[in-house]
Amino acid sequence: MNLKKKNILLTAVMVLMAAIVLLPFYLVLVNSFKTLPEIGEDIMSIPKIWHVENYARAMEKMNFWHTMMNTLVITFIASFLHILFATMAGYWLIRHPGKLNNLLYFLLIAAMAVPFQSIMIPVISITKWFHLHGSLLGISFVYLGMGCSTVVFLTYGAVKSIPTELEEAAIMDGCTPFSMYFLVIFPLLRTIVLTYSILNVFWFWNDYLTPQLMLGTKKSMYTMQIALKVFSGEYLVRWDYLLPAVVLAMILPVAVFIICQRSIIDGMVSGAVKG
Repeated sequence: MNLKKKNILLTAVMVLMAAIVLLPFYLVLVNSFKTLPEIGEDIMSIPKIWHVENYARAMEKMNFWHTMMNTLVITFIASFLHILFATMAGYWLIRHPGKLNNLLYFLLIAAMAVPFQSIMIPVISITKWFHLHGSLLGISFVYLGMGCSTVVFLTYGAVKSIPTELEEAAIMDGCTPFSMYFLVIFPLLRTIVLTYSILNVFWFWNDYLTPQLMLGTKKSMYTMQIALKVFSGEYLVRWDYLLPAVVLAMILPVAVFIICQRSIIDGMVSGAVKG
């Protein structure tokens, strides 16, 4: 098989794979403009009439702006906590090696293999004991505990590539350990910080189980994903409202991924390979 035929075959395979990946997006988007009977007739067809009012009704029923604000608050607080505390922990562990710190690092890495479903009951019990259950701040701390292992791992690998001479020079110039970290080290970690921040945004925004356990009993605390359940009844699912709500819920994550996909790849390589 010559090179031209190989390229044609490869292109055909890639187009097929892209079509398979994009098909769910097509189905959600197209059917979000249909009436419920029309969705039941044919999910693949283009709408005869584009019912834009589906989006207005979906936004009203799910209290869109309030639930979006709740999700944004959780995403912002949890991301800030990861950036501030988990990054500092990764830096400390790599710059202060010892039996205790090495043990803590390996325990954190081992925690990455533990599924949340196996520890969710103890987590909920602990949050209730600390009166964090049913609050946006409480679930943000839960996300910090669940996600700090990944952030520490990425930071640990990235800091390996930073010469210790920079820190020694900063100390000689009169920097305190905190000012040295924030003025010298942290700016050099901007790629890895951006990477895990983007990945965390996907996680916090799209998570259903944790908010359901932490906030599910309070409608005023609903996030975007929990709010979607208002369209599902015991005997009927209002697909004509649910699908527009799904489109609205995934606009931000998709936009963030498209804009920042190169940074995600660069940061993963930086954190996992360098050093």
